[in-house]
Amino acid sequence: MSLTAREILIYLSLKNNGKWEDIYENISQRKEISNEEALETLKSFQEENKDIKVITILDEEYPEILKQGYRPPFVLFCKGDTTLLKENIIAFLGSREKTNPYIAQATINKLKEENSVLITTTSRGENAETLSTAIENGIKTILVLSSGISKYFPLETKEISKKVNLIISEYPPQVSVDKKFFVRSKQILVSLCKSLCVGHINPNSGILLGIHFALEGGKDIFVAPVDLSESSKYKNNEIIEEGAYILR
Repeated sequence: MSLTAREILIYLSLKNNGKWEDIYENISQRKEISNEEALETLKSFQEENKDIKVITILDEEYPEILKQGYRPPFVLFCKGDTTLLKENIIAFLGSREKTNPYIAQATINKLKEENSVLITTTSRGENAETLSTAIENGIKTILVLSSGISKYFPLETKEISKKVNLIISEYPPQVSVDKKFFVRSKQILVSLCKSLCVGHINPNSGILLGIHFALEGGKDIFVAPVDLSESSKYKNNEIIEEGAYILR
């Protein structure tokens, strides 16, 4: 029994722990695949992960906006309402060390105003606060993980994930978090959104990478201003001066 192109993509993702470069290498070099091994791997995955939906780049369900981003994932592992992937989506990236109810509420106001879905990454600090506020306000939410769906990082993410409408990951369920995966989750998050809202931006923060991806993708960027007393500590006002919209 021969494998379909879709089955090959899922198998390669499972075999290579979702790593884009390794999957691409297998495809571009047309490395030989054992049908027997692949079918056994796919069968085992389906039996062990009945609550997880798999969407490949070949499927109609795969969002067109994601295909336009940098290195679109070959496979997405999903848990929840996958129809949200084709809705209007606004992303949020915030400080992991800080919380600010004003920033969370400003983001919620924008989501309501534009009738959009919120997408954010692993839950801590301003991300967690904004995600919780969105859920409290009845806004649909998507969480992008930097690990497999069965391996939550940080642990706080596990509890709040029960309340979100959709969890997605480029990595198979049992794959643990890796430092490099944080970059990929930001790329996916930004590719899926039409605009990006941003909380406190530390000069060494990964948020700057998210802003870079948003600029490359032509997305609108909304940044929360900070008090003058904090302007030397955070880059928010500087980025607003460079042309970002004010989040309010």
